[in-house]
Amino acid sequence: MRAPHTDRYWSLLGLQIRAFARRGRAGCLARAALVVQSAVGLWAYERRVGAQGEAACILWPRWGRILGGGASLLVTCVILGQISTFLGAAVPSALLLALLPVSLELVRAGRERWRLKGIGPPPGRHVLVRSLASTRTGAGAELMRALTSEADEKGWSLLLDAADTRLVAYYERFGFVSCASTGRQRNRPGILRMWRPPKGPLARPEAPR
Repeated sequence: MRAPHTDRYWSLLGLQIRAFARRGRAGCLARAALVVQSAVGLWAYERRVGAQGEAACILWPRWGRILGGGASLLVTCVILGQISTFLGAAVPSALLLALLPVSLELVRAGRERWRLKGIGPPPGRHVLVRSLASTRTGAGAELMRALTSEADEKGWSLLLDAADTRLVAYYERFGFVSCASTGRQRNRPGILRMWRPPKGPLARPEAPR
């Protein structure tokens, strides 16, 4: 499913930015959030990439990498603090400032996703498809077909959140059904949670790694 020669971090980062920049993000804060969120997501989360490298999706957190990166950052800040108080304070401050846009975005999305918790889908192990980006018409569908095939083989239930009602019919083509909604929030459309049960022969789901 994955093509190693196309699964390169910087190439995928450019793909994510190009794909999501077309969806109406405007303003410096929104653009900064897009760049930082894409960079962090590609590094910290498991991903799947289309065969031609023109589509990518983000899945579950790589906790080993996240914890290792956090520990390395802490050690680096301590060492820099021993060398210079200014460096010890400047590095974490710069990182916090860089991550502020994505933090605000995650807080907003987290509030809406919390409202979906407990509403649906049925209990069990689920894999959340956090984003799907593509730069060629049809590339996203090719990747989604490959992902649903993998889910069937491994017994995964897939979840995703659709913020655009036009995407509902698109995801229904791959076997997703609507199971919960936050409703409209002020000037924003609500998030619609969609669920796809596994259709493969496995009676005992394989845990995502």
